Amino acid sequence: MKTFDYSSILTWLAALPILGSAVVALLPPTRVRLIRNTAIATLAGMVFLAAVTVRLFNWTHTAASHFQLMQIGPWIPPLHATYFVGVDALSMYMTLFISALGLLAALASYGVVQQLRAYYIFIMLLTGFFAGALIAENIFLFALFFILSIFPMYFLTGLWGGERRQPAAMKFGLFALISSGLFFVAIFLAPHLSTAAYQAVDAWHPGLSAWVKTHDLAMVAAGHQASALWFFWLLAIALGLRIGVTGLHIWSPDYCCETRGAAAILVIGGNFLLTAYAIERIGGPLLHLQSAHLQIVVGWVLAGGILYTALAALAQNDLGRLISCWMSLQAGLISLGMLAFTAGSIQGAMLETIGAVICLAALLWMCHILELRAHHRDLSRLGGISQLMPELFGLSLPGFIAAMAVPGFCLFAGEFLVVRSLFGLHPGSASLGSASPGSVPLGGASSGSHWQAVPGILVILGLFLMIATLLWTIERVFFGNPRPEYSHFPRLTRMERLVLVPLVAFNLALGLCPMILIIDPLSPAIQSILHFGGN
Repeated sequence: MKTFDYSSILTWLAALPILGSAVVALLPPTRVRLIRNTAIATLAGMVFLAAVTVRLFNWTHTAASHFQLMQIGPWIPPLHATYFVGVDALSMYMTLFISALGLLAALASYGVVQQLRAYYIFIMLLTGFFAGALIAENIFLFALFFILSIFPMYFLTGLWGGERRQPAAMKFGLFALISSGLFFVAIFLAPHLSTAAYQAVDAWHPGLSAWVKTHDLAMVAAGHQASALWFFWLLAIALGLRIGVTGLHIWSPDYCCETRGAAAILVIGGNFLLTAYAIERIGGPLLHLQSAHLQIVVGWVLAGGILYTALAALAQNDLGRLISCWMSLQAGLISLGMLAFTAGSIQGAMLETIGAVICLAALLWMCHILELRAHHRDLSRLGGISQLMPELFGLSLPGFIAAMAVPGFCLFAGEFLVVRSLFGLHPGSASLGSASPGSVPLGGASSGSHWQAVPGILVILGLFLMIATLLWTIERVFFGNPRPEYSHFPRLTRMERLVLVPLVAFNLALGLCPMILIIDPLSPAIQSILHFGGN
């Protein structure tokens, strides 16, 4: 296959929804159908461009680890910030996925009537900003889109959310701005890389990965300069705060409860996808360079956080808050997968990212459908929904089963690979953290060390508790005798069904064919990340 190293298609991909939002802004607010159709057509065009990009991308093993379809131009020379976009196998997958997520959110928004023009403007802007961050290969350009995405998320919740939408949006906005601020400070604490340094790193691997691999930055990350710990903790807290790992998830429960309907699919799912991508592309390799003792601390904190999150989920009566706990648990698993830093654990983290977004979208949409009819999310007041809405039960059940990591569904392979890596069972790795030749095993211990087993046991206990909680949730929502006041529940509308059916299809496809759909295409990117972290 021919490799297209340079092209402007990625720029058009990210710019199309932003230009579409400008067109919608010029339309009269009374032309509801025209506004809706223009937004949907724009996002459908973005999916088409993403599909063309997939077709132009060279998926052969030797080419897929290199950045393709690049476009480079001057931007802020004193900061060595350039307009630099490109994709490898990982960012190509994520960009296609976020484009599909934006279109799904737009299609599912037929129930929105209040300030419709502004709503679709923010949906398109958010999709464009997410895509811009995923294709950005200059660290400053990535940080720009990373912070710009906060504002549409804030307004989509603050204007179209639930009863307590404004406090929830404000809480998210403040913590997300703190996260972005810490991210910028971490960048400026790193050495000011010159253009020559970028070129000297690796001509075949420019971009964010080159920034991670640069010798001066690697020395900072490994603790050879005074600012090393500051740099590491700023970056770790910034990404952990944005994705909502346990202990840094203060904004997450209210935000998951108050972000409603189709907007929640894009806002919460897209934010999770983007931050997980940042952890896999930037955080994982830099974390791998830390001292063994620091890795031990982070591993224990993440494992304990997973168990605490599962216990917190068990105590929840609000379905939205339970989903928030489950999301924090998935964030912890992805972070642990990157901490282990073996080929298997990174595969698991990437499978976990895509599978978690699919499950998250399905659970949030199911919660929205129930809340539209019952006007609450209280699990103790639900029950018997399977008799009233058998179609909702049938289409929601795969999402619950996948969230429990049952074999054959989208989260099983990812969770299995991550948990297995915690016990050092990955072929070719002696212990957690020994992903590459010459790397120091986490904690400096052998594969049989007892400390390795304890975080793994904590994680397994947390997962079993979460499975029990989800089973109990299914029982409380769908089984039992229906309440008389719910006898008026209407059947699923065509649009509600349109959202759930593709999510079920993606769920089963990823669960049944993870090797064909994810692991094989992404293996060059995984080897590239391992190579950067190992050096």
